[in-house]
Amino acid sequence: MQRLPSKSSLERSVRRKRQRTDNAREIPHTRNFDIPPEYQEIILHDSGVDDVDRIICMGDINIVTNLSGNMLMKCLPALAFVPEDDVITVFEELVLTLPQEPEVEEVVAYFESNYIRGMQIGGRRRDPRFPIKLWNHFEDAEECAPKTTNCCEGFHNALKSVYMCAHPTMWKFLKGIARDIAVQRLVHQNALVHRRDAPTNKYIKLAQRLATKIKMYRAEVDKLLYLRAVANMQVV
Repeated sequence: MQRLPSKSSLERSVRRKRQRTDNAREIPHTRNFDIPPEYQEIILHDSGVDDVDRIICMGDINIVTNLSGNMLMKCLPALAFVPEDDVITVFEELVLTLPQEPEVEEVVAYFESNYIRGMQIGGRRRDPRFPIKLWNHFEDAEECAPKTTNCCEGFHNALKSVYMCAHPTMWKFLKGIARDIAVQRLVHQNALVHRRDAPTNKYIKLAQRLATKIKMYRAEVDKLLYLRAVANMQVV
C-alpha cells in the first residue's frame, strides 16, 4: 500500500502550483495597470489608470449595502433621543435615506403606525399605540436618568426565583413574600446609610457620552448624522 504524502508536502505542492499560476502574469510595479477580468467583481471603485494618486476600493457590494441598511435601521430606536417636537420631522428625513426594499418598508410602516403617527383607517389616522411622549427619553438621557424598566424587570425576576414555579401554594407564596420583604428591608437600611451598589463603570461612561451628545443636538446641523452617532454609540 502506497503511503499518502505528508501535510507539509501537500502544502508545498499547492504553493508551487499557485506561484506558477501567479508568475504567468507580470507583476505590476506602477499604478497604471489593468485589473484582470476575474477580479472585476470585487472592485467597488477605481479612480483610473491615469490618476497619479490612484485609489482602488475592493469588497462585496451586497455586504456593503446590507451593512449600510442595517446601520440606518438602527437609527429608528435612536429617535428616542430626539426632542419630542422634532421626532416626526427627523423620522421623515430618515425614511428618505432607507433602502427601498419590501422588508425595510414593512418595518418602517409598522414603526410609523405604532410609534409615530398611528394607523390610518378610512381616511382618518388613529393615535399610535405607543405615543411619542411615552417612549421619548431626550430629557432623561440629558440628565443621565434611568431610561429603561430594568429595575422593575430585575425585581420581577428575583421574585420568580424565590418560588421556582409558576403557581405556588398559598403557604409557599406567603413564605416567599416574607423572604423578599426581609431582602427589601436590608436594601432600605443600606440606602439610609448611603451604601448602594455602584453601577458598572462602562454604563456610567456610556450614559455620560450620550448626555454629552444630546447637549449638542441644537447645534447639530445634520440631524441624521446626530442620529447615526447615537445609534452606534458604544463604550470604547
